[in-house]
Amino acid sequence: MKTIHLEKHQIQEAAEILNQGGVLAFPTDTVYGIAVRYDNEKAIEKMKWVKGRDALKPFPFMVSEKEQIKEIAILKDRDYQLIDAWFPGALTFLFCKSESVSAEITCGFDTIAIRMPEDDYVLSLIDVIGSPLLVTSANLSGEKAGTTHEEVLLQLEGRIDGIVRGESGSLQASTIIDASGAELKLIRQGDISLSEIEKSLEE
Repeated sequence: MKTIHLEKHQIQEAAEILNQGGVLAFPTDTVYGIAVRYDNEKAIEKMKWVKGRDALKPFPFMVSEKEQIKEIAILKDRDYQLIDAWFPGALTFLFCKSESVSAEITCGFDTIAIRMPEDDYVLSLIDVIGSPLLVTSANLSGEKAGTTHEEVLLQLEGRIDGIVRGESGSLQASTIIDASGAELKLIRQGDISLSEIEKSLEE
C-alpha cells in the first residue's frame, strides 16, 4: 500500500481518505494519532491490523462538539460539569455508551472513551466529516507513539492510507479518567492530574 502524504490545507483530501474507509494519521494536541470513521467496521478492523492491536481492546472516540457526545454517550450531571470544564483539552473520559453505539465498536464494553482535542486542525477535520472519529496513537502496539510525521512513517509507512505532515503538540498522551462509576478513577496519567479534575468539580 502506498501512503499518501498530505499538508494541513488539504483537509478535503484527508476527509476523503477517511470517508472511503481508509486509515489516516495526523498531528494532535498530544501525540500523533491514526483515525477511522467510527461507523465503518471494515475500517476499524483495518486500524487494528495497522496497530497490531488486541482485537478486544476498543478505540477512543474523538469529537469536535458537545452535541456529538450526547449522541454516543449517556451523560450524568457530573459528566456535563467535566465536559464544560475540560473539553477541549488533553483529557479522555470514559462515559457510559448510548444504545446508538454498537457493542462491536466497544468490544462488548458498556463504556466509551471520548476526547475533544484542543487542536483546530483536528476539530475542523471532524467537522468536515460530520461524524466522530475513532483515534488512537500513531504507532505499532507496544512501540513509542510518534510525535512527528517522520517518526510515524518509520513505523507505519505503507500500512496507513494517508498521513498529514506536521508535529504534535506534546510528547505525552492524554490523561484518561473513568467517569462511568460513582467515583472518578485514573486509568492513565498525562499532563492533567486526577486531583486537578476533582478540584474542578468543587469550584
